[in-house]
Amino acid sequence: MKLTDNIVNKFGYDKIIHFLCGTTAVALTAKHGIITMLVMIVIVFLLSLWKEYHQDDYIDWKDIGAGMLGCASAFVLGMI
Repeated sequence: MKLTDNIVNKFGYDKIIHFLCGTTAVALTAKHGIITMLVMIVIVFLLSLWKEYHQDDYIDWKDIGAGMLGCASAFVLGMI
């Protein structure tokens, strides 16, 4: 539990949620092939950008980067 608290304190809830959503979205499409995963990466980017633009006070590019990092990690694991 202490490790989880340290991670949340270091990165913040929003970045962790972006990472997990990006990872989950791409991982769910992994069985359908590379093209589907790449399309999902674009969709996650656009949804992250929309969320930052419409629901937050300012665009935090680190949140979008966390989502893309999650997408990249799922993409790499999906290719194995």
